[in-house]
Parts: sequence; structure tokens; C-alpha cells
Amino acid sequence: MKFLTSEELFGDVMNKRDVAGLRAAIENALPDLFEESDKAALRDIGAYQKKEITRVFNECVQEFYDNYPPHSYVRKGELFDVLDIDSYRSSSGTYSITKTTDPFDTHAISGREGSEDARGVSEYLYDIVFKKGWHGGADKVSPQKAEQWGEHPNTGAPFWRKPGFATDPESGEKYWHPFGEWHIQADKAKTSPYDAFKKQFDPGGQLDYSAGGALNEEFGRIIDRHSDPVWKKFCKEELPGLVAKYLPGWNK
Repeated sequence: MKFLTSEELFGDVMNKRDVAGLRAAIENALPDLFEESDKAALRDIGAYQKKEITRVFNECVQEFYDNYPPHSYVRKGELFDVLDIDSYRSSSGTYSITKTTDPFDTHAISGREGSEDARGVSEYLYDIVFKKGWHGGADKVSPQKAEQWGEHPNTGAPFWRKPGFATDPESGEKYWHPFGEWHIQADKAKTSPYDAFKKQFDPGGQLDYSAGGALNEEFGRIIDRHSDPVWKKFCKEELPGLVAKYLPGWNK
């Protein structure tokens, strides 16, 4: 709506037209006017954030998995469980997750046998596989595991186990073991799932919050979907009465 200026007002009607009063009346009405639509928009923005953040995260993990042949280890999907964004949900329903945020559960990766390991295998796999990008391998192994298995991988060239024949450290005899020996050299991805996900928050990334970014643009559309009907209804039903009150005879 175009507000009238003093130059547009003339004659003896000047003192009857309260432009400042009309502007103040509209501004005073705005908070209550958009309160419910703003809440609804924030809820929808939060739902959109969660969907997009989860989708992009899963893409980064899947790309990491697809980057390495599947013959050396069984994928149980533990890396998909690392994302824990609900702990970052605000009271308005949005998520305060940026490139500097680590919305990850370091305990989400189970041990190699599918159970939580009290000796810290989860954190170890989180750091080595998820953050550093080693495929099925590591640059170290916990002392407890080394003692249990009776051998240790070469720390200079990471290796990984797979089912096969292992060697008894005392007798030297070969025997079948579900873990086998450290005979598969690990492969490090060019980009870890962690780094790939963080990169998506950079300008031009799928999770870019900056002006003109992918998420920013959609946030604006969501807000407009909720606010436009409210504003149009206000202009049709309430604004004419305010104009008649503060600008009597303005259209005559």
C-alpha cells in the first residue's frame, strides 16, 4: 500500500488526514496479524530443514560406501545412524545446524559384531571411518583387540580383517576364524562422509543458508505461503476501515 505524503494532501482536509496514525495502526496490527502464520511457517521450515539435512547426509554416506568395492566388509548401515539432529531442534521447530555444528552421535556406530562395545570401538570407528574416511580400515587398533586377536595391523599402512584363515601366535598353525588376518589393505576415500557433509553448507552447497542459497530460497517461499493469505485478508477486510478512520475522504 502506498502511504500518502504531505505533498499529496491539500486544502482544508489536511488536518483531517492522519497518515502517521494509519501507519502506526498498521504496524501495531502486524505482530498479532502474523503470529499464527509465523509459527506455522517456522514449523514447516523446521520440517523442510530436517528432511533436507537428512537427505544430504545420507547422500554423503552412500557416496562414501559406493566409493569402495563391497567385497571386504559387510555394511550394516551404522554410518547412517550417526546423524542426530533432533538434539538441535529449537522450541520453534527449526534446527540450529551449520557448518560449525557437529550433530552427530559418536556412539551410534556399533561394534563390528553388531553390539555396543564398552572398550570404545564406536568412538574409534566414528573417528577413523566417519571423520577420516578410511574404508573398512584403520590406522590403529585398540590394545584390547590386539591382545584378543594376538596380532596387530601395520600402523603405517592400515589393514582390515575379513573371514579367512588366521595363524595361531604360539603354534603357528592355520585355523579358520570369522575375522581372518590383517591381510586387506584399507583404502582412504578422497573425502570422508564428515567432510562431504560439512562442505554442503558452503556457498552453493545443498545446505547453503546464505542469501540466495538453496535452503534460504525455500525458507522465503515457505514464509510467503503462510503470510500472503493473511495479508490479503487484512487488506480486504480490515484495511479499508482503518483508511476510512485515519484518511477520511481520501478517495473523493
